[in-house]
Amino acid sequence: MSNEVFDAVADFLQFCGMNSTLAVFQSERLSIPPIEEISRQRSESQSEFKRDLVNSLTTGDCQRFRVLWNSKWSAPPDQNAQHLIFLCEVFFAVFPLHPANRVKFGDINDSLKRFKDFLDSHTSDLSQSTEFLPYYALPYIPNPADHPSFKHIFTIDWFNQLKKRLSDWLDRQISGSQLPLIVTALRSPTDQTASTDAELWSAALELADALQHAMQGEAPTRERVDAMFRRIGIFSGGAVKFTATTDFSPLDFTKVKKELLNTEAAAPLLKAMVNRLTRSPAEHVRRFFIELIEGDVFDVQNGKILPPLLASTGPARVYCLRVMNILATDSPGRTYLLKHPKLIEILSKMLKDEDSSDMMNIIGILQKLSLMKAAKPEMLKTGIFDHCLKMLSDPSRYSEYTAEYTVALLLNLSSIHEAAQKYLTNDGLSILAELSGAPNPQLQSYSLVLLAQLFMKEPSLREKAKAIGLPVLFDQMRQNADQSIAEEINLVIRAIGGEIQNNGDLDNDDDDAGSMFDAYEEVGDEQWTFETEGEALLAKYVIADQSAGQKAASIDSSLRLSVSKMSVSPDGQHSSRRPVTPGK
Repeated sequence: MSNEVFDAVADFLQFCGMNSTLAVFQSERLSIPPIEEISRQRSESQSEFKRDLVNSLTTGDCQRFRVLWNSKWSAPPDQNAQHLIFLCEVFFAVFPLHPANRVKFGDINDSLKRFKDFLDSHTSDLSQSTEFLPYYALPYIPNPADHPSFKHIFTIDWFNQLKKRLSDWLDRQISGSQLPLIVTALRSPTDQTASTDAELWSAALELADALQHAMQGEAPTRERVDAMFRRIGIFSGGAVKFTATTDFSPLDFTKVKKELLNTEAAAPLLKAMVNRLTRSPAEHVRRFFIELIEGDVFDVQNGKILPPLLASTGPARVYCLRVMNILATDSPGRTYLLKHPKLIEILSKMLKDEDSSDMMNIIGILQKLSLMKAAKPEMLKTGIFDHCLKMLSDPSRYSEYTAEYTVALLLNLSSIHEAAQKYLTNDGLSILAELSGAPNPQLQSYSLVLLAQLFMKEPSLREKAKAIGLPVLFDQMRQNADQSIAEEINLVIRAIGGEIQNNGDLDNDDDDAGSMFDAYEEVGDEQWTFETEGEALLAKYVIADQSAGQKAASIDSSLRLSVSKMSVSPDGQHSSRRPVTPGK
């Protein structure tokens, strides 16, 4: 293989007229060991690196772990790595108290201080995820092993899962860097041909053996014949079911957008989009997500497709909202949807007092769009803030999804000064105080976080809180709450008293990341069936001319730029789906 690769490179250099480079190359190739030997040495080095890194995690050697990691990556190479390094730092922070620390060395105060320094020095959007947000309080918990929010990390199972996740991620990184692309490209056809030849030869021998036995009166069973035919791609009389490969070629969005102008034709088409976004393999989901944006599926700047779809009744509107809710899950989709000049106004007029599948999706879309700084003033202007408070005055009327996304939407909107000032003239503080005692832990948490942020930022709201008796109310709640909630309540009480303040801008920059999970979620249970649907329907809109290749290349390019901001993980890692809210 070495000579084949070297000859290919030399041929290319000669073809391009790069004679000086060719001369140096021909000279140096004589002293280079075979590619197989280089690969073996690199593999041994990579394996040793992996062993050392995993061992430093197992032994709680944070300093060694950081040195090894930084020798390879100055910054996390992807979002999975960002999550992984954060969880490893969490483990090092609690290692002195962890059951995996069998020799019981280390000082918990020192390790928690080191973790606090890590949080202070690593600006990250992980604080916007409810999966990671509780860990930001870890340095301030006196005895984290007894805290309800952190008990799960003080288990051997949690540590073993973390170690396996680290090991699996390292395997992917190492396996992806073993051989240069040119070696893989030259080897693949040969390997594939050899494998195919061997399989065909084996099948031929088996068929010859079966034929010989048949000539002697020992006919093979039908099952055996089917099995042999299956191996060489010949299927007999329908005895073996054949599943066609799904065609994920780019769609012709000129045709798609024309169909979306007709609500009857739009309904099955939109359902097919939802199905592909929620049921396809992850790599095709990410690609189709970007393809919808690249193709401007809703013709957003022209603005003629969404209004009639959303004004309709029945499946077209339902599936349109589901597609929009999925698109809003990630930053590229939010940016795309907000190009529609009237979108927030249209959605605000669709808000109702009663819950429904449509209502769940509308609130979900608005909450995700509220992560974008430019969307918040328009949401205030169209009355969405006030409608959220009205809904939360009686959250029992709504599903868990709707209630959680509504309070998360309110939290995002309240980060701007104009919204915070509204609490001076409405019952918002009382509503949030009541939600702080709700049985739903997410509603509790979001409400307490929102109140703490408001009181840290707005002195006038501290005075109103005292005037309506909130300090006494929260003191009573704290006495009956479990430890984790009691600490959050205590933060609110301290904020009311002015002990902790935040005079900066609560309105962070736009969020540009999603929460990692293995598939987008279809919100709502209602389903309709159509004569032609799913992939069979989408196949009718595939680009049929030579421009398909150019379109696919364009999508691939956009995907590479956007994949770090997308929620669907390349390797299927999963974390809980909850509303994303700005962390402080």
